[in-house]
Amino acid sequence: MKNKISFIISDITNKGGTERVTALLSNILSSNIENAEVEIFSLQKKHANPFYFLSNKISVKYGNGWRYYSLLSYLIFCKKNKHKVIVESMGRLSLECGILAKAIRLHDIYFHEHVGLNSFKKAIQLIKIFSYYMAKKVIVLTSHDYNLLTTKYGIKNVIQIPNINPFDTSNNIIKPYDQRENIVIAVGRFTEQKNFNELIEIWHEANIPNWTLYIIGDGPNKRILEKAIAGMSSIKMFKTTDEICNYYNAAKIYAMTSLYEGLPMVLIESQSFGIPSVAYDCPTGPAEIITDNVNGFLIPFKNRELFIQKLRKLTSDDNLSNIFSTNAIKNSRKYNADAIIHKWISLLGI
Repeated sequence: MKNKISFIISDITNKGGTERVTALLSNILSSNIENAEVEIFSLQKKHANPFYFLSNKISVKYGNGWRYYSLLSYLIFCKKNKHKVIVESMGRLSLECGILAKAIRLHDIYFHEHVGLNSFKKAIQLIKIFSYYMAKKVIVLTSHDYNLLTTKYGIKNVIQIPNINPFDTSNNIIKPYDQRENIVIAVGRFTEQKNFNELIEIWHEANIPNWTLYIIGDGPNKRILEKAIAGMSSIKMFKTTDEICNYYNAAKIYAMTSLYEGLPMVLIESQSFGIPSVAYDCPTGPAEIITDNVNGFLIPFKNRELFIQKLRKLTSDDNLSNIFSTNAIKNSRKYNADAIIHKWISLLGI
């Protein structure tokens, strides 16, 4: 008997954390589950192919035409063929799928929420909470969201499963910390959410000699950021790449000024390469990964002066940076695939 699993996502061809997680989870489930039949349904197709690697065991389908017709047609197909459906949601997708699944009496549907509930406006929060009753299970990334949903709202069908680190750093691919360059790295989509404009301002104010800030990504705000760094020789921008590990291996510090997150993959990834972080304690995620003054500095949200102070501290104190680096590697191990995949297998009952 086939174990049929379908992932629904807005656009698998995009370059971002949700797409990376979906590709990684699909690959791992397809190789770890006996008689697995894994499929990805992408509502949109902005680019020719998925950006992140997908095993040839995984089939990909794309929506065409009206959004809701595409979703409804695919959910009917999943019900008819007895698929377990996992909705990879950053906002409205779980609500849309929940309403349609309820209408056709599709019960084997799971919402995988990639953005913390508090990141949305109050009205949207209430709508999303309503939609959670339509799912068999709601998977959240952080203990913050788990406690919020179960305690404040009394939702019982919630489980916390963190993201899986896509990098296996156990095979000595990590470059020794003291052999790296004086690079601070930041990775992500060039959108308002990631707040790279403020990071650029912080870097300019910090004025740290002999250090360079690398910003790696792509997105709609690219030209705005290029204009912001014009004439600043200590900041370099690079396009998103599937060889991001080379940048992680060169850097000594990770900087994050996001306005909101879910459970930021980039912090997990960078920690696995022994990179200590300086990050705003935005809702939600950084506080789940960074232990302040142990593997990095967690800065109260929007406290720019303290951010600059701690950034200067890490760039000038090699002994502290090395201690943080060692602790970052240790902390990252709890996000290894072996530690997490069994939770998914148990959840899906396969």
